[in-house]
Amino acid sequence: MPSSTFSSNALRLSLRSWAVLAVVLGAIFLVFPRAWSRAQRFEAGTDYRFPYETSNDYWMYRQWCDRAAQQHPYLALGDSVIWGQYAGNNQTLTHYLNASSGREGEDFANIAIDGIHPIAMEGLVRYYGASMEGRKVLINLNLLWMSSPMQDFQGDQEFRFNHPRLVPQVVGRFACYKPNLAEVMSVEAERHIEFFSCAKHINISCFANMPFSDWTLEHPYESPLTALGTSLPGTDVGPQSKPVDWKKRGMGGQDFAWVPLSESNQWRAFTRTLDLLREKGASVFVLFVPINPYLQTDDSRARGEAQAKDAKAWLEGARLPYYCADGLQSVQYADASHPLADGYAEIARRLRECSAFKEWMNK
Repeated sequence: MPSSTFSSNALRLSLRSWAVLAVVLGAIFLVFPRAWSRAQRFEAGTDYRFPYETSNDYWMYRQWCDRAAQQHPYLALGDSVIWGQYAGNNQTLTHYLNASSGREGEDFANIAIDGIHPIAMEGLVRYYGASMEGRKVLINLNLLWMSSPMQDFQGDQEFRFNHPRLVPQVVGRFACYKPNLAEVMSVEAERHIEFFSCAKHINISCFANMPFSDWTLEHPYESPLTALGTSLPGTDVGPQSKPVDWKKRGMGGQDFAWVPLSESNQWRAFTRTLDLLREKGASVFVLFVPINPYLQTDDSRARGEAQAKDAKAWLEGARLPYYCADGLQSVQYADASHPLADGYAEIARRLRECSAFKEWMNK
């Protein structure tokens, strides 16, 4: 059989050629994300919050955090309670905190993400929170993530949950999360090599988070180059859910299976997140999310109060300043943990009067 070593379709690279190729690819990996961030800027005006449509776009989130850390002295980190599920941009906690300071839009930046539970928040801070280093960070503690064994990632049965790309993929992976090898490798690449997280951002913002082959089938007459020019989604201007109180939603009689903190995966993740922030030199203030006492049974409310008492004791032992935003009126709750606009205004007013909060801000 004739040798194909030097046939027309064979390409043999010398060591020098391989070295040149490595340098070119390395340059692309390093330069492309920075070039793309300049080419596709987004506007972050007063009361900006991370768009709901791009909640899983962690590369874009890192761009927002970088800008927020440069422009604001305080960062408000948390889930949909801080983000404002039932509020417009000018009705969130950060809006009212800024308005009460007389420096509207200048003090607090809303860097919360909808649906970010403590286990995912740990991954967010660890892999995408570099700009929180040395900053003052208000972080919310929502004990509702510990209101059932399933929410606490206990058990072996797989279920769908928010932000799977932020939870442990290899070491410390939970039995209820069963990704395949390709998914694990993709997530790890995005976490450690910015080129891949930028590529994921482009896929989300330009190609509807679809595999490229699927996108071409859905858009047979559209040029991918045209799609690359797609503008970023604007910030949400209205509530994501209808802003009515919990009674009008027909809620009530909730009996939550509160998980003891000593057994809680979500609580351990929350404390590790606090440790991560302090390792970054951040000054942390913890805001207890107001769990709605009116829609719970008496037993559920008593168990929840005991759990909250344990959390406060831990924070005091760790010498971390905090404020518990309970005592809202029934009509100020939208559901079990989300305030309505009046509730946010009330929490902001109380925070501004809290001595621990004022000391934290002025320290």
